[in-house]
Amino acid sequence: MTATHVELPAVPRKGTRFMILGQSAAAGFGLSGAEAIASSNSAHWEASATFSIANKEQAHMAWEAFLAGMQGSLGTTLVPAVSRWLPRDAMGRKITSAPAQLTGVNAGGLEAPFWDHGVIDTPRPVHARLNASASLRDGVIQVEYPDALGLRPGQYFSLGGNLHQVRHVHSVSAGVDEVSIRPLLRQDWAAGDPVEIARPVCRMRLAGDTQGVLDMNFERLQKIDVRLIEAMGGST
Repeated sequence: MTATHVELPAVPRKGTRFMILGQSAAAGFGLSGAEAIASSNSAHWEASATFSIANKEQAHMAWEAFLAGMQGSLGTTLVPAVSRWLPRDAMGRKITSAPAQLTGVNAGGLEAPFWDHGVIDTPRPVHARLNASASLRDGVIQVEYPDALGLRPGQYFSLGGNLHQVRHVHSVSAGVDEVSIRPLLRQDWAAGDPVEIARPVCRMRLAGDTQGVLDMNFERLQKIDVRLIEAMGGST
């Protein structure tokens, strides 16, 4: 079965917490008794979010429809990872975090519904793009900034539906940076592909079939904790 992309209904969300797991692995103990820790290539994103679902027909059925479409862990959705401290545009102004337009699987986006409603139809400014091609599992990329002051360590960005975080930044030339990232690239990218710095997203799936299930009660509001895992390939 091919994974389907599902849009999450517009319900109140308290917040989303992202974390990278699997960055390191225990490699045993040395003769001195010191534990050896080795770098791992299996790092992946996990996220947790809390939603408030009103016990009204429209909100309740919209959430149930989302769960039905996700089919447990089979479906995927795009989860925004928007930090409070976004990069700034070339004029030093805070870049807006309005939903990005996602088009073209290998052109920096996805032909898929968004986690939030309101995906715009008009083109967004390209604040950043790849200055050189990059390959699967690369940990360093070159980024140029047509309309931004540049990325800083700790900030998030996405290439298509793949979320990354900046580790280090080294200036190569005017307007071009060499950016060390985590996790490693999930696929090949071409020079000129847009780097989404205003509205980064991560393609994710539910962590299990029981995630997000509503109680059949008559309370006015249900708060649900949902755990998601990065989706790095289609279901079969």
